[in-house]
Amino acid sequence: LTLAGGSAGTDAIAEWFTGSCDGTSAGTGNSINVAPTVNTTYFVRYKGICNTTTCASVTVNITTPSVGGTVSPATKSGCGPTSVTLSVSGLNGTVTRWERQIECTGAWTAISNSASNPFTVTTPNSSVCYRAIVVNGACPEAISSTATITIEKPAVGGRVTLQSNQTATSLAICPSQNAVLIPLDFTGKVTNWQYSFGTSSIWYDLPGSENQSTITVNGSTVTSTTFYRAVITTTAGICTGAKSVAYSSAFKFTKKAGCSSPDGSISQSDSPLTVLSAFPNPIKDVFILEIENNIQGAAQVDIMDIAGRKVLSTQETIEKGFTTLTLNVQNLSSGLYLVRVKDSNN
Repeated sequence: LTLAGGSAGTDAIAEWFTGSCDGTSAGTGNSINVAPTVNTTYFVRYKGICNTTTCASVTVNITTPSVGGTVSPATKSGCGPTSVTLSVSGLNGTVTRWERQIECTGAWTAISNSASNPFTVTTPNSSVCYRAIVVNGACPEAISSTATITIEKPAVGGRVTLQSNQTATSLAICPSQNAVLIPLDFTGKVTNWQYSFGTSSIWYDLPGSENQSTITVNGSTVTSTTFYRAVITTTAGICTGAKSVAYSSAFKFTKKAGCSSPDGSISQSDSPLTVLSAFPNPIKDVFILEIENNIQGAAQVDIMDIAGRKVLSTQETIEKGFTTLTLNVQNLSSGLYLVRVKDSNN
């Protein structure tokens, strides 16, 4: 603090006080250094042979350091997107923003419009750490404790397809062939695989398939229409009930006709025609037929009602090998229909 103005008389000195003029001495001289810890008013006067002046005063206001405080709840877990209200206690100052750290690693990023206490966050499908930034007056900012919100994604079954053809949903297979199935588009982990026969709704666990990311299906085991699916479960055990387990779409195997050679090739004379699948089911406007044939040529597609009456007929061209046909049925009434495909070999 420095005295400015006035004039010192003969042998006069500047006297400094706290509390009041002529109170507790704080030093002498035109300038003094002070280090108050609370708001303090300082008084100064000249005192000399001729006279003692009145006091001038100045107040030094103290801002205490910023304190980040403690965030609660410190930890919380949930299944799927979860809203959590975070609050800071034991702080000194004001929350100026909240920050988050995805997966609790890497850089902290500020959350916009977050200068409030408490503050509600909606955590996405991941684990996120949160902290508050606190500032008291002109003091440097302080950081609160960290809250860890652990979110587990619900299980998603995804789909099962061929490793060699990842758009396939079914396959007609010869006894001498093998097919590798893989799961795609799932969330969680593959716990095991299951199989089912024909139109049965009963699924059986496939022995030896625990925690296997792929399975190999031997064509010799496909003696009738067989379906396979993957069982997907969550990894952290936070999700429970229906959210903790899911099933992939089913992949369909049928026994391929006309397999006449060890390598699974088809003899030309057999010329089998196979409808591999018809989907979606139920149908709204259009549906897709997946057809496999050993010759290229024209084919007739008939749609019949449950009584066998033909309600729609169309001529299509099918390729040698695999063909996908898209048919429009938006003019048909709701009900159960049968589909028949006939090639030039009848």
